[in-house]
Amino acid sequence: MIKNKKTKIVIQACTILFATMSVALYIVGCSSALVFRVATNAFFAPFEYFEKGEYKGIDIDIANIIAQRLDMRLEISDMEFDSVLASVVSGNTDIGMAGLTATPTREKVVDFTIPYFDSGQTIITSFVDKSFDELESIEDSEERYRSTIEILSQKRIGVIGGFVGESFVDGDQDWGFDGIPDATKVVYNNSSLAVISLQNSQIDCIILDTIVSERLVKNNIDKIKLVNIQLTEEKNVFVIQKGNKKLKEQVDQIIEDLMNSSQLDEIIDKYF
Repeated sequence: MIKNKKTKIVIQACTILFATMSVALYIVGCSSALVFRVATNAFFAPFEYFEKGEYKGIDIDIANIIAQRLDMRLEISDMEFDSVLASVVSGNTDIGMAGLTATPTREKVVDFTIPYFDSGQTIITSFVDKSFDELESIEDSEERYRSTIEILSQKRIGVIGGFVGESFVDGDQDWGFDGIPDATKVVYNNSSLAVISLQNSQIDCIILDTIVSERLVKNNIDKIKLVNIQLTEEKNVFVIQKGNKKLKEQVDQIIEDLMNSSQLDEIIDKYF
């Protein structure tokens, strides 16, 4: 009798434990499902950056809106730029938001959202540098471009590793870039380090996204300047794990809503 009673108690305890574990697993599963996991590289203002203990920027504001619309909790993972795509491909994060541009190579491993921003590469140089001044007098755009490449071929050019500017200097078949083989390329982890080197005359110029370049010049107005030419035309997108059609459709719809309501323009204007 005592033995049976103990057995009954043990069985009841195991049943309660199993039920508790089942509930715990369900809660963890729900919690995981309600997290919108974003991979970014927070050294690319105004798209994403870290200031006063929090993430800020155009992409971050959009990420917050997406998470709210999907009724999910936003979780941001800051990592090296080259790791953003790998994180999305592996499923460790749901979306990559890092000022990314659409390329055929990237499209082989991830899906793109609809474009949300028109971008391109431009040149930052020292405030006292006059070597690009002659371009102002060239009216023909193709001739101006050729002259720009000739000038750049004699320069020490700062680029950010993995960014489009590096591909522009190296040459890239996907992009249709011929490259600048005679130039000296200097690679940096982020734009702040490149600007410091430019100010210290360790490089002659920087090739970087136009909107990022404009912000850098604005913050260093008496030290650096923009060359009045856009080297490329690009479309900024977010990246999603290949085949995740549901999330792509949801994010595309939210981006479209933001553009149609002018809310996206308000977000962009906020950072200038």
